[in-house]
Amino acid sequence: MNVRLVLRLASIFLLTLFLTSAEAQVTVITAGQLVDPEAGTALPNQTVVIENGIIQEVGGDLTIPAGARHLDLSSLTVLPGLMDAHTHVASAYDADNSPDSDWGSLLEYNVEVSTAARSIQGFLAAQSYLDAGFTTIRDLGNAGDFADSAILNILSAEPTANTGQVKAYADPRPGQIGSVPGPTFFISGKILAPFGGQMRVSANSPEVALIDFFEADTRDEIRKAIRQNIHYGASWIKIIVDDRGFRPYMYSVEDIKFIIEEAGRAGVKVAAHSLVEEGARVAIEAGVASLEHGYEMSDELLELAKERGVVLVGCELGPGPDSHNALHHPGEIERIQDRLERAYRIGVELVFAADILRQ
Repeated sequence: MNVRLVLRLASIFLLTLFLTSAEAQVTVITAGQLVDPEAGTALPNQTVVIENGIIQEVGGDLTIPAGARHLDLSSLTVLPGLMDAHTHVASAYDADNSPDSDWGSLLEYNVEVSTAARSIQGFLAAQSYLDAGFTTIRDLGNAGDFADSAILNILSAEPTANTGQVKAYADPRPGQIGSVPGPTFFISGKILAPFGGQMRVSANSPEVALIDFFEADTRDEIRKAIRQNIHYGASWIKIIVDDRGFRPYMYSVEDIKFIIEEAGRAGVKVAAHSLVEEGARVAIEAGVASLEHGYEMSDELLELAKERGVVLVGCELGPGPDSHNALHHPGEIERIQDRLERAYRIGVELVFAADILRQ
């Protein structure tokens, strides 16, 4: 099956849903083949009935309702919308993908590019995801002063109890919300980290990191940061557990349990950024919902992740030194494959995540 064709069809499928919702009518898609990801099959000659933007029926012998808008894709293959579980749509700095790459270019981007500009960039990036067939994305920070919240309020994918997506409490006037088609958009607001958590900034200008982060060390600081993020529409809280090495002043198991409890009061889950085994263990033992990256994980730790129901969001080929290593260092792709194979064999839940920081 041609991948480019499949993605284009996914985009057509989703755009049809938006058009249907806007018209508040019934749309029927007849598909030559309909991919069923759960069953791992492609069913021939299927009909999809959509009413007010919601799929009502799928089957092989359905009658097209009178007056319905009919989209004939009987010569093509249709599949459900794709999902990317780790995006940064409002951050487009130019990582150089070199072995010694650091986050200096991201810090420059934070200083040089306004949140208003990042909102526009992120909105266009979200639309590009939709055009590529991605109907749901989870955006995990690096959005300046809540550019992700502004994007959330513009997109027309309406939040429902089924998706768990929320609208920001700091909405503009009613009627200015949700006017443009886009994917279902989950955001996390500013990333929570202890002092020195991810960005390595000098003592002269530690405030540079605060463009994308909340530095939250005490219980009161953590609670306030979580509440601010939720106020601006976060349905996830992202925390930094380690980065390029675990340091003794990073969040402890008890710290993370407090974060999970405080976020959980608002029905919000916690995603933990971790690159090394020590940090991954702390996050998993605390009970986070998802582990981002998790590059270093023993079989024993993968077993623990499965036992605790922690989802692994691998981001194997995101920008920066990791993707460079995979492309240029012998054995690196094999290392990535080994971790994925072990996680799959053990039964850890795995999801797709690109971790794209540029468009």
